[in-house]
Amino acid sequence: MLCPKCGREYEGTKCPNCDGLDIIVNQDDYLKRRKEYEEKQAVLKSAFSDNEEKNKSNEALRPDEILDKIVKVSGQARQKIADKKAEKKDNKKNKKVGMIIAISIVVALVGALGLYMLINHKDVILYSIYDNTIYRISEMDIQRVCDYDEAIFESDKNSFHIQPLPQNLYDITVKESMSSDNGKYYCASAYNHTNNNYSMMIWNDENCNILAENNKEKKLLYIDNDGYAIYQETEVINEEGSVGTTQLYISKVESDHTVTTTMLSETVKDIYVYSDKKTVIFNDLEDKLYTYVYGKNPKKTLIAEAVTIIHGAVEDNIYLFSYKAQQVNTLKNCNGFIYNCNDDIYYYQLDFSDGKSIYLGKNNSTNLAYIIDKDDVIMVRKNTLMSAKIVDKVVDTYTELAKLGTLDNIIYDDNSKSVIFINEKDSLMYYSKGKVTKISDGVTDGTLNLVANAKGAFTYVCNNIQMYCKHVKTSPVKLTQEGNIAQNSEVFYQKGKLYFVNMQGKLYVCSDNGNDCSMIGDANRIILGK
Repeated sequence: MLCPKCGREYEGTKCPNCDGLDIIVNQDDYLKRRKEYEEKQAVLKSAFSDNEEKNKSNEALRPDEILDKIVKVSGQARQKIADKKAEKKDNKKNKKVGMIIAISIVVALVGALGLYMLINHKDVILYSIYDNTIYRISEMDIQRVCDYDEAIFESDKNSFHIQPLPQNLYDITVKESMSSDNGKYYCASAYNHTNNNYSMMIWNDENCNILAENNKEKKLLYIDNDGYAIYQETEVINEEGSVGTTQLYISKVESDHTVTTTMLSETVKDIYVYSDKKTVIFNDLEDKLYTYVYGKNPKKTLIAEAVTIIHGAVEDNIYLFSYKAQQVNTLKNCNGFIYNCNDDIYYYQLDFSDGKSIYLGKNNSTNLAYIIDKDDVIMVRKNTLMSAKIVDKVVDTYTELAKLGTLDNIIYDDNSKSVIFINEKDSLMYYSKGKVTKISDGVTDGTLNLVANAKGAFTYVCNNIQMYCKHVKTSPVKLTQEGNIAQNSEVFYQKGKLYFVNMQGKLYVCSDNGNDCSMIGDANRIILGK
């Protein structure tokens, strides 16, 4: 053992080097502490067993309950340390050992909590949709889950909950529905043919409220776990489909089940919702750009005027801003967007302390696309890929990197800081650290996509064959034979396997090296839910 006084290693009960303290072993106390330790280890082993049934019981345990256990056990450990201190004030060695044991217990439990949170965060499931039915995908086959009409999807259009509609919606036509991400609240817009009225309803297990009911068509944008619903109303002028102005609203279900509603804009144009920041971004017919932060301290802020276009971050990347961006983005830390003022392009972050936007230069294209990662800017303009640096909130001169194909097909891997694109010669390339590198020739424009649920991996079609890359610096592998390419070139990664749907509507699975490819069923498309 090591001497607690001089640090020298020795055998026996007393250090011969410094004549340190005798180490007295209390057999009864040792056996008692060993028994307590073994019991705690048994509890931890049981709580985090790989046994499927035990894992299911753990899923019912909330993170706050686990935290309570950590506090309780650490408190018990501290109490035992205090007891030891009172009993053996002169035994510094025992005090040190007791403290190490207590810290080890807390660290182990905190690590277990982290593992629990990680498992739940990564607990995603592949589903296929075919003939109005949702199936759960396994490695060998598919199992029916429910009819498509029985599922109420979250704003990401992937995760869903099976929840019956309230009685209020039985006899009218439901236009759309949405669930909050934990299934606490549900919302739906409906149309009543009898009185030519549109309505917006929100409900949970306890109550159902009508948010709005009038002759204006409703569109639901987002609903969150706190009972906030963001939606728009558009006046329908005639039966031919002519419409008038659109209003933007946010409603909140209060604790007493009443609803408060706020009009954010009477004439709204572009709208984006960043759920992680609880922020709505929009401009109106007067071309004024606003942000509205909802929650405990709601605040509406004028960002700029003469704003004709807004583009948010795309669904799967907080650094890529494009006309292809979805209205709702649920990614963590998504807080930036670009906007156009008379062909001048600006970048704005919600957390800019001075409230000033970054000027990105001029761009008169309607199909704006920018990648902005810290001080690096990549711009697409007139089928040309260009790069620049941000200096003092203004970009310097742009440098041309490559000519793109007609579809401007680019993706961004923020892990390797690589821009991957297809050029005008149908070659697949990537740009990183000031250098452009070729990956492959003969690539079909428009087929380049990131692989869902796999960081840095991407897929594309080359010479009519589906290809897959784990990373820009790894060699691509074939997933299919010629003529059997995947629909839209979309590939999903799950537990070491790749899943995709071919042009004939067949669902395939293979290993991530392209081997052992087999057909496991029919599918119109695949979604990645929880």
